[in-house]
Amino acid sequence: QHSEGAVSDPVVPSTGAADAEWEARFEALRQLADTNAASAREQAQAALEELLGQQRLALEARFSWLVGHCYVLLAKKVEAAVALHRAVSIAQAIGRIDLEAHHLTTLGVAQAMMSAYSEAIECYERALGLHKGLPPSADNDLILAKVQCNFGATYSFMGLPEKALPLYQQASDLFMGLGRARDGTACLGNCAVVHMDRAERLSRQPSADERVQAAAAASEARALAERVVADPSMGPEDGASIIARLTLVRAHIVLGDCAAATEELNQIDHHLTSDARRSRFRAERSTLRARLLRLTGRTSEAITELQTELQDDLVAFARVEVIEELITTQEAAGDLAGALASFRRYHELTL
Repeated sequence: QHSEGAVSDPVVPSTGAADAEWEARFEALRQLADTNAASAREQAQAALEELLGQQRLALEARFSWLVGHCYVLLAKKVEAAVALHRAVSIAQAIGRIDLEAHHLTTLGVAQAMMSAYSEAIECYERALGLHKGLPPSADNDLILAKVQCNFGATYSFMGLPEKALPLYQQASDLFMGLGRARDGTACLGNCAVVHMDRAERLSRQPSADERVQAAAAASEARALAERVVADPSMGPEDGASIIARLTLVRAHIVLGDCAAATEELNQIDHHLTSDARRSRFRAERSTLRARLLRLTGRTSEAITELQTELQDDLVAFARVEVIEELITTQEAAGDLAGALASFRRYHELTL
């Protein structure tokens, strides 16, 4: 599932001699990344090419980070790691400990996305060690908050919710204390996703006790997601807000309220007004729509929805999620041959 801790608005470290024009350009692209990461990446790459030979290495480090940040949002893991390694190396070479610590926190996410969890944890531990050598300031505390949030995201990727939740909560509290309401609320949204993942796992178990636990976890996820959606610091097209709405759909499904889930899913469509937003969330939206169709007895429509989605160019993890739902739906429809063929595709992707 999506984790907004990995993509929330980043800390902007001090840049010394960077002039106002470059600073404004960086900030504009940083904000654009949340709504159109592909365009922001392209423009940040162009800025890097302009900087070559100018000996403005702090700016090179920051724009390299921005390119990597955009690749993370686009789920292009290898490209993200390459750009972020460059950003870290430049910061290290010029002795900018604040930039190095900041860039390591995003490199950790890229490593986690590639399932290189030991390397991800090493990035966070290095960032925490560097942070200890920085003077107290609001900017440097923001670096700590981001380390905590992204550390939580990595534990979430690893399937360790008991370790992810405290880190998300610590990050949320620190963001809130620093006046970063949007980031603090996004961390609560990440907590909702963790509770929802647990709810779905428990709901697939046979015992009545586990189904009761699933309902409790789904209720907790729903309450947190509702807080995120209602928060005034969140715009309707904010990535964290859309993830929270998707979490609400999932919670309603586990709680057996397909009507509420369908209504919420239809509301999401109104907030996906840009091609970039639709592209980022289309796989999960289609998967949830197909799940609702299956649960209401419309399995043939659900299969068509999923097969249509698979015809598009999806990133690997999204393709896996769609195929998982397709297997379940084909089995429910009695199409065992189709389910077996889908499982073979799933197996090829997850080798």
